[in-house]
Amino acid sequence: MKINVDDELADLAALAPSADPAFLRGACWALARLSGLPADVLERRVLAGAAPAVAPLAPMPAVPAVPAPPFVSVTETPVGPAEVVGNLGFYPGVGPIVKLPDPPTPADMTSPPAPPRPGSMADMAAAAVESGEPAALPMDPETLAEVEAELAAIQAANGAARGSGQ
Repeated sequence: MKINVDDELADLAALAPSADPAFLRGACWALARLSGLPADVLERRVLAGAAPAVAPLAPMPAVPAVPAPPFVSVTETPVGPAEVVGNLGFYPGVGPIVKLPDPPTPADMTSPPAPPRPGSMADMAAAAVESGEPAALPMDPETLAEVEAELAAIQAANGAARGSGQ
């Protein structure tokens, strides 16, 4: 797909006097993603080609004045209110970061792992091994040697074909 950046910027500059500044910023960002040019450069070119009555776009605030409540999925039970720890930044399209991640839980290596849940990938892999599915069985050394010999023969044949000019 080929894009004429100058034509797109001219269209945006024509829209600039009546367009929402957030729309112009988003359009410049999208055009930057497609063209590989920096979005702020494209934004300056749009504003330079627009009518002088257009004020420069205000920078996006780091954190909105009123943070949105944390998203809770209907399928999950809420763990509790998010502990607000201050201004950790703003994730574009999601909102403010209000909670630090929980520390990793160390694994208990003194007891065997829990059995796989029914229907999980681990359960399906165990069932495949028990049923004798060849793709799931571990490879014995003899079979591994046969596969490696077959690959070596194919590579040797490909090398001979390249050397003969084919």
